[in-house]
Amino acid sequence: MRRFRNTFCVIYGGNPGLYEHIAEQVGMEERTLSRCAEEFNRQNRAWRTILAPHTRISTWHPDGHLMADAPGAAVKVTFELPTTPVSRFLVETFEDGLRGFAEDLAKTYVLPRDLSVTYRQCGELNAWYNPSEGSITMCYDLIEYLIGMLAEVELGGTQTSSAPPAQADTVAVTSEMMVTAGALNELADYGVPATSVLFPAPYRGPTPAAHMRADVLTTPAIVDLLTGNDNWLLVDTSGGTATLPGAFAVVDAGRDGSLTDRFQGLIEDWLTEETGGDKSVPIIFFGAGMQDRSSYNAALRAGMAGWKAYWYRGGIEAWRSNGLPMAGQID
Repeated sequence: MRRFRNTFCVIYGGNPGLYEHIAEQVGMEERTLSRCAEEFNRQNRAWRTILAPHTRISTWHPDGHLMADAPGAAVKVTFELPTTPVSRFLVETFEDGLRGFAEDLAKTYVLPRDLSVTYRQCGELNAWYNPSEGSITMCYDLIEYLIGMLAEVELGGTQTSSAPPAQADTVAVTSEMMVTAGALNELADYGVPATSVLFPAPYRGPTPAAHMRADVLTTPAIVDLLTGNDNWLLVDTSGGTATLPGAFAVVDAGRDGSLTDRFQGLIEDWLTEETGGDKSVPIIFFGAGMQDRSSYNAALRAGMAGWKAYWYRGGIEAWRSNGLPMAGQID
C-alpha cells in the first residue's frame, strides 16, 4: 500500500483534477497531496534528463538529443492465451492499445537491440526483464492483482503564499528608440520543434522558433503592440532585477510540471484577476533571452487556458540589443 501511495502521489501531482476522487477514497491527507506536484516535477525532470540521449527529437520530445530519423531497434509484443476472465478481458480490451504503445515507444526512443514483451500466465505475481534475451515478461497474475486492488480502492504539492508580483516602472517606449544595426537574430532556428510539453527546469537551452499556443513576437512587433494599445499584460519570467517597462515579474509563471497540475489553476486565477477575466487582452511573456525556455512554458500555460498569449522569444537580450530602455521593478 505504501508503494501504491508513493506511485499515486506522482500521478496525482501531474493531474490532480482527474485523480481527486481516488485520493478522497484512499483517504490521502492534504499534507501528503500538497507535496505531490513537486514529486511529479522531480520524477519528470529526472526521467527526461536520463532518456534525452536516447530520444528522437519531436514535437512531444523537444529535448531529445537524436535526429528524428535516427535508426533503432523494434519492440515486439506477444499475448499468450489468457486463461482467466480478467486476463481475457485485458487482452480483448487493451491488446491494440498496448501494441500501439510499444510501436510509439520504438519510434520515440532509439533502442540498441530488439525488445520483446510477452504477456502470459505465470502462476505468480511478478514481472521481469531478462537482459541476456532482451525480453520483458508481464504476468497476467500481477495485472489481475493490481486491477483488483484498484477496484477495492474505487469501491471502498505545496501551495505557498507569496507577495503579489512586482510590476516595473513605466517608461515611455517608441519605435524611434530602436537601434536595429547588429541586433540579435530573433528568428534563428536552432532545430528545436515547437511543443505542447513544458520544458523542464532549469529552463536553459535553445528555444523553438515557433510556438504551439502563442504568437511569436520580434522586437519591432512588441514595440508596435505596446505603443499602439494601453490594454496589455507584460510578464517577465527571467528572475532578473531589470526588466521591460511596465512588466510584472512572475518567475514561477514558466514553471515546469504538467498543464493539468495545481499550479495551472493558480496561473489561471492570477491572469483572470489581472485581466478582469477578459481573455482578449494581449498577454506577452518574455524571459532572459533566446536560451530561456521559461517564457515559452508560461505562454504555453496561458495559451492552453484560452488567453490571447504572445511569446517575445528574444526577451531582455533582444530588447537590450535594440537599444531600448529598461526599468527597475517596483517593490
